[in-house]
Amino acid sequence: MAIKMNQGLKQSQNLTMTPQLQQAIKLLTLTHLEMTNVIAEEMVENPMLEELGPSDDERNTDEDYKLERLETQNEEVSAENFQEESIVNKDDFDWQSYIESYENSNSSQPPSMATPDSEDAPNYENMVSQGQTLADHLEWQLRMEDLSPLQLQFAELVIHNINDDGYLEVAYDELYSQTDLAKEDCEELIDKIQHLDPVGCGTTNLSECLMVQARAAEERSPLLERLIWDHLEDLKRQDFKLISEKTGASEDMVKDTAMILQNFHPRPGRLVVSQETHYVVPDIYVKEVGGEFVQQGTGENVIGADI
Repeated sequence: MAIKMNQGLKQSQNLTMTPQLQQAIKLLTLTHLEMTNVIAEEMVENPMLEELGPSDDERNTDEDYKLERLETQNEEVSAENFQEESIVNKDDFDWQSYIESYENSNSSQPPSMATPDSEDAPNYENMVSQGQTLADHLEWQLRMEDLSPLQLQFAELVIHNINDDGYLEVAYDELYSQTDLAKEDCEELIDKIQHLDPVGCGTTNLSECLMVQARAAEERSPLLERLIWDHLEDLKRQDFKLISEKTGASEDMVKDTAMILQNFHPRPGRLVVSQETHYVVPDIYVKEVGGEFVQQGTGENVIGADI
């Protein structure tokens, strides 16, 4: 006797936050120093773990890299440091619109920049659930950090004073006065928030926002940092000659370096905040009838005019 079986197959996809995955996500957010502390704590708790030291070649390479990185971060921003390779070569970018987009609170989107590669660009629709606020997005990342209750309380205070554009709406000193933490601890937490995704949130002005993004880049550019601190208004006027005279770099180098800014976001919070379309409903409809403008639907004369 043949038995006929009906099998309904349904394919679905979900993500289970296993303890291993949660631990991996947390470890990815740690700095080198924090990772070293975590490893040291684990070795104390688990005597079966053994730390393998690097070979002599690896140790020398790692020390050389750290030394070179430290020298790069501490070097003065001067004309001697400006001999850097051109990254882009465009001179038609609208700097005035770029900078004014920060000042114009009516704009809901970041300015139009260079066309990004759709395959490389992060899809924020997949990263952030619909309706999630910027504060929710930042708090979610912050809770992966190992913070004390007092530190977490201050960090949440900072986050909830960040507007939708990503900028702090209160002065730093006002935030410091509302916590028992030392000023150095507060500054460290604010710096941590500013380097959460999207980078630059929690700053107080455009220069500071762009500077955080510049210093978070894989390769730092002393000339770019100089342009951000001292010459945003000159870029707005496209006065490359003046910038060249003040920095000692060539005009072409100034233009090429300045174009890196098109990859930065002057309003980083807008990358996360969901934009809802609000339709404006007119109070009245007016149309032309017999050479006069009348209110539609009632025939009442609104603006009498002979055409």
